[in-house]
Amino acid sequence: MEATPNPVKVLEVRFPPVLRIFFFETSHATTTFLDTVLPKLKHSLSLTLQHYLVLAGNLTWPPDSYKPIIQYVEGDDAVSLTIAESKADFYHLSSYSFREVKEIHHFLPQFLSSDTRAPLMTLQITLFPNKGFSISYATHHAALDGKIVALFLHSWASICRRGEDSTLTPEETPFYNRSLIKDPEAKLKSLAINKELLGEALSPLGDKAVKGGQGAIYLWANPPDKYPNDFEVVCWFAQRHGVLLLPGSACGTSGCIRITYGMLTES
Repeated sequence: MEATPNPVKVLEVRFPPVLRIFFFETSHATTTFLDTVLPKLKHSLSLTLQHYLVLAGNLTWPPDSYKPIIQYVEGDDAVSLTIAESKADFYHLSSYSFREVKEIHHFLPQFLSSDTRAPLMTLQITLFPNKGFSISYATHHAALDGKIVALFLHSWASICRRGEDSTLTPEETPFYNRSLIKDPEAKLKSLAINKELLGEALSPLGDKAVKGGQGAIYLWANPPDKYPNDFEVVCWFAQRHGVLLLPGSACGTSGCIRITYGMLTES
């Protein structure tokens, strides 16, 4: 199964995943959770994914393609679900008080991606014995936004509550009609052409220009302190084609320039 990308989201292909965590207090004993609650969560997740097969796929950017694709291979792809147990303070983590972000890192799912391949969703369920549990997710924003994630979670909760009934209401059912996206091919081709132009303009920099893979949105240039002629090539390109240039301090890397070729004008 392949799907053309949303042209509005194509610039987000290289962005980090969106992470969320939900805490649920429960009086169930650990054995009850492991024997009853957890199997029910897993089974209802499997039933829900039958309506959202695309979430079990990956976002890929083939080297010979100017556009990314969402690819799902039946029998090979699946949503990664991690089951964990923790002795951490459940009430501290789930409270409204301030806390270090690093305290919840262990309760978020891994999201392993590369320059050419990334999962669309990963999940983690963490048990806090005799206190409660958490459900967390990591999603790729280029493929699904907050509304779709909320719809998926609502569908999962609905099926989990009903048991074996995996039917969804019209409001819960995802819609896959790609024809409603107007002219995605032209926008994607324009983006690919912009990337080629930028690569040609930066060629005098040689190995000082770093590409983050075929699907990279940013190119990084590390100019010397005295800004020789090579750097002037970048400045010329910015004036000639309207590239957005940000100082290194804004990118968190001293001495670097971030060049966003997604901001090029069509001319």
